[in-house]
Amino acid sequence: TVSCNDGVLLVTSGQPALGVRHFDVSEEGVTFARVVKQDCVVNYSFLCAHGVVAVQAGQTGTACRRGLPEGVGALRPIGWETCASDPGVEELHLAQSVLHQTWDVQMDANNLVKGCVGLHSGGIWPELHGDMANQKAALLARKAVAGGCPFFQNSNDRMARGHDFGSLFGIWVQGMQHEQGVRADMWARGVGRWGQEPTFLERMRDQASALTSLAFLAGASKENRTVAFCTFAEANCGKPAPFADGPQVFRHADVLNAVADPAQLRAYSTATVEQTETCFDPSLPLFASSGSPEHTQVRKLLDAAGFDRLHKQELPVIEDALPASLWQSLKSRLFGDATLSEKDVGKLVLPLVLQAVWEKKPSEDLVALSLDYLQYGKICIFGKKAEDLMLLNPINKPKVQKIREAVGAFASDSPRAEKFKTLIDKPEYAEVKAQYAARGRHPAEVLVANVADATLFAGVLGTTDMATKCVQYTRRDLSHLRLFRKDKASYLHELMRYDGAVTSVTTALKEKQRWKMEGRDVEFPPGTPVQMVLASANRDEAVFRHASEFNPDRADANESLAWNGRLEDVITRNYEGAPRLCPGYHVSVKIAEMVCEHLTKDLHSWGMKPSGVTDGDDLPLDGTVKILKKGRNQNRIAQISHVTRAGSYCVVDKAKRHSHLGCYAHSELEQLDHDSTFSRSLADELNRCPPFAQTAVTVVADLATSTYMSEWGVRWMIEKAIKKHAGTEHMTPDWAGPYVAPLYAAVLHGSLRTYKQRHADSVPIPMYTGRVEQFTIGSLTIPEFDIDNVWPEEDFEAYEDFVILPPYNCFQAMVRNAPFDDLLNHTDMNQWDLVMKDNAFARKKDWVLSWFKPYKTADGGEVWPDVEVDFASIFLKADMWDDELEKVMTFDLIGAHRVRATEKEFGGETLRYVINLNEFKDIPVRDNFGKFGNDMYFTENGIPAMIHTTDGREIGRGDKNWQYWKFAWRSSFLTIITLLDHLHMTHFRAGSTLAKAARATLSPNNPLRRLLSVFTFGTIDVNLGAAHTLVGPEHTLHRASPFRDFEDLSSVVPTLLEEPFALHAPLYADEAFDKLPELAKVSPYFADGKLLYGAIDRLVHKYFAVYEDGICKDGILSENSEAYLFTATLLASYQNAHYQSSLELDMTCSALKKRLSSIIWTVTGWHRHVGTVGDYYSDPELAAMSWKEGEAYSRPRQHMILAIITAFTAKKQPKLIEDYAHVFKGIDNEDLVVNIWEEFKQELDEISTLIDKRNSERKIKNYHQDPNIVECSVAV
Repeated sequence: TVSCNDGVLLVTSGQPALGVRHFDVSEEGVTFARVVKQDCVVNYSFLCAHGVVAVQAGQTGTACRRGLPEGVGALRPIGWETCASDPGVEELHLAQSVLHQTWDVQMDANNLVKGCVGLHSGGIWPELHGDMANQKAALLARKAVAGGCPFFQNSNDRMARGHDFGSLFGIWVQGMQHEQGVRADMWARGVGRWGQEPTFLERMRDQASALTSLAFLAGASKENRTVAFCTFAEANCGKPAPFADGPQVFRHADVLNAVADPAQLRAYSTATVEQTETCFDPSLPLFASSGSPEHTQVRKLLDAAGFDRLHKQELPVIEDALPASLWQSLKSRLFGDATLSEKDVGKLVLPLVLQAVWEKKPSEDLVALSLDYLQYGKICIFGKKAEDLMLLNPINKPKVQKIREAVGAFASDSPRAEKFKTLIDKPEYAEVKAQYAARGRHPAEVLVANVADATLFAGVLGTTDMATKCVQYTRRDLSHLRLFRKDKASYLHELMRYDGAVTSVTTALKEKQRWKMEGRDVEFPPGTPVQMVLASANRDEAVFRHASEFNPDRADANESLAWNGRLEDVITRNYEGAPRLCPGYHVSVKIAEMVCEHLTKDLHSWGMKPSGVTDGDDLPLDGTVKILKKGRNQNRIAQISHVTRAGSYCVVDKAKRHSHLGCYAHSELEQLDHDSTFSRSLADELNRCPPFAQTAVTVVADLATSTYMSEWGVRWMIEKAIKKHAGTEHMTPDWAGPYVAPLYAAVLHGSLRTYKQRHADSVPIPMYTGRVEQFTIGSLTIPEFDIDNVWPEEDFEAYEDFVILPPYNCFQAMVRNAPFDDLLNHTDMNQWDLVMKDNAFARKKDWVLSWFKPYKTADGGEVWPDVEVDFASIFLKADMWDDELEKVMTFDLIGAHRVRATEKEFGGETLRYVINLNEFKDIPVRDNFGKFGNDMYFTENGIPAMIHTTDGREIGRGDKNWQYWKFAWRSSFLTIITLLDHLHMTHFRAGSTLAKAARATLSPNNPLRRLLSVFTFGTIDVNLGAAHTLVGPEHTLHRASPFRDFEDLSSVVPTLLEEPFALHAPLYADEAFDKLPELAKVSPYFADGKLLYGAIDRLVHKYFAVYEDGICKDGILSENSEAYLFTATLLASYQNAHYQSSLELDMTCSALKKRLSSIIWTVTGWHRHVGTVGDYYSDPELAAMSWKEGEAYSRPRQHMILAIITAFTAKKQPKLIEDYAHVFKGIDNEDLVVNIWEEFKQELDEISTLIDKRNSERKIKNYHQDPNIVECSVAV
């Protein structure tokens, strides 16, 4: 046992990131680890029990393993460990912060541990105690003594460290640890390049060790030097370790001090290895010490020659920069299945770099020859060591020299070389000129040759590496593609920090130093080469928060050392802070941006290519095309309808736009012009119908009519076929006629009785992106079909060729040609005493419902909407409607959003509230119908007291005509809400524009498209029907309502609509809510609506937060994002329909999120609020859409049409609270957004419970904001 006085060491092991921390132990338990096993969570704590340390295991969840105790667990002796690899363990989490043994900073609590978490006696490291600062000091001291990780005591400990890096990779790490020990042992004995001459055996051993190191760099680390160097750093816990011929240093502070040193010592070395003239001349500036006259002068000379302005010159487009033959070979790789190699990318980089540096375009032969430098130039890093190991051999050494000579010859007569030749003779460059003259050649010739070498080694190799990594990262991970497109420079800066092109630089010691190497004391003399590792310094957790995460927006980005100096100093060319900064930094980044952008242009940001793109030269097709594919449709002019997931273009005939011509590959079509969509009017729909179609429609209509109106013929057969209920009357010509009968038959038997309630699983995962042909009426345009409703292409073609019945739009255009007669002036027609003459019905409402109540939907539901409030049983008293009715309608149910405050003096009291409808009184109505309008004023308690009529009179409560004017007001009130707030605002202004823009601009895997798929489900289909039947003239709503110029009305109404964001302000803005009339504030709509709106707004913001980097740049919509195109399309739709809008393309992402929240609210909570009208329209004496002037009820014909509309538009749809997790399947961060949706559902559950509680206290229940009642879209 362990005494509580010793405390415990909490340790992470078995993984690269080691952690340690001392804890005092008390009787109060401290949770230190958490294990997840399926549905079981076990929390492990330590505590003091009877003077000794014990472990406590507490469990939660139903699936915990038997034997694990609840509450206080079994006591265990110290020396305890649990690992992520233990049987059944799914996740292991560290519950306390510990000190990172490599970077000497705190590792955050709740970290996922891939290795083990253990407890040890604090007595084994008594110095480690106290606060974090004291423990950090103890850690540093212990590491200094060990020359590595604090628990290293011997070579076996060091070798064992390799196991922490995995099974296979760990073997390599162990091998590296062994070889580093061998080198350290030789150095400790004074043997080395900078010490005594090694024996033959020692030389052989050194070469074997070097081969192992190179194999690790090139093989085990998969040629990723960042992986290799960071492994070196972590394996030795950040302490210096042997490299090739000198030590390597890992920590940011040490590396920064070296690269910022104005007197940094250099030698003729790279990678701590002596160089060879096969690769570099000794006079190359790379080997000149900082602050020396030669180094200072050559840097100034380069800037004088224009190196500080390289990036400002115009560079050619990619295809022009690359010779044609090389471009063709690259295209075959880029747009095939092969992965782009470094050489592929180099084909683009090399000519651009050469042209940028030398102001001269290289020949095709030079580019082809120089590409081999991408392979052999890297070998040059290891200089003489590479020669000793025959990596530089008689075969490739001549190739290196040939490339150097060819590029030098190319450069020698370039414009830049002419500048060098002029500058080198100036007095201010005397020392560097003398240095070059000592090489036995003309100084200018040496200068040009050196810059040519530097262009190859730093410019071509470095830029190609950067561009290659950019291409590979972005093609491998689309989140990287979005980050790159958001801010290219920031992306490359972070990429070079995260996985740099230049991973280390070689300096030299100025004076003798003694370091601990692999447990041995090694004395290094002055001039010893030292490898300063930029790769590990750029992953130093003490400098970069979450250093192993890729984040171009990180606040500490300027601390990156990727270009041989702090990034901020490099960008500003601050030679004091970064005396050896990369002189070609700016142009290198510019070229990498160009190349990476070009080689990823075929990629779609959210997982698909631009539709149909098969070749880098091809842009996506849209609009009008010619079919090239051989066959019956060859050379036909077509219009692109939509694009399949596989990238095929589905087209329709340009002249006969209803004719589907099939789906084609990009290469099988020729772009003609880019008119991307087309639309048809009502007249167009009728004109395109085939001659026989009218006959077909007439036959069907006559059959339906005969079923309900005829006393002879085939009626009995049809009744039997459709299972007509015996209790349903037959329609008679004196009120129904050839429009009402077939309409009723089609809706009841063709739609309602065959319908099954849809649920969340009805919402499809998007498969297509594109615009389809549109139907236009007034200022509204509605797509002809929804590309999210998936059907096989062959089925669609068969449907289009089906000639028995015309397509849907053609059918609708013909139906409206049925006779249109209101029958208001006939005493023997369209009268209630005629339809109720047998006294079978007590009230007109009973007769209306008799046509629906006997029938059920296919899944057993009612075809008439469920009754929520039986108004007649509560408010109809002695055939008079109580004034409480209008109060309830206005404040408790559908009208709260239209209440305005006023101070109207009438009848000796001040009326405080009003609903104004007289603004609509001038809308022309057909002959004999009552006019719409009337303003109703309410008392302070919400009781109606006066009506300002459409003819200017003020009718007070108690007036003999009070009941009539209340009916006229109720009917106007509900119709205005139905027409403006429900149909136009919700279905068209919010739903239709949102659905169209999402499908036209957002690819199927775009997360925004997936989210909006829920809230636009069924919208296009229902709105296409609504456009015909509810907006089109001489159709259903026109016949049920009194309006004369119905199509003109459809053009005027959009201009009357307030923007949703402004309309719904009281639900999200306290200032707007405070301005509401007092009774409106306490109305269920605003009280419950604020809850639901808030939940939707939080959903949108949480969802956006996951993907915002791919959508926004500096808080503004990124112009190259799909969200920008989506917003632009929304804005265009608003402008075309004359909708009010504050939407702007340069608006902040915060503003866009708020507007999306308001739109989603409009199609969900608001839709339910303004769209629930079944209880009103079931009763012709309660409210109607039309009435004969002077009558306080609707006529049978008009009300039956209204009832059909009401039943048809009340089919049950998926509810907001349902589980839509499947919609997010396969997108980036799927698990995260599914969790966000689950949190949203949980919040909706809480809201539903609260609304239930509120309704238990309400006289009139209102469930219109209950998430169990609210639909996910306007699909009905």
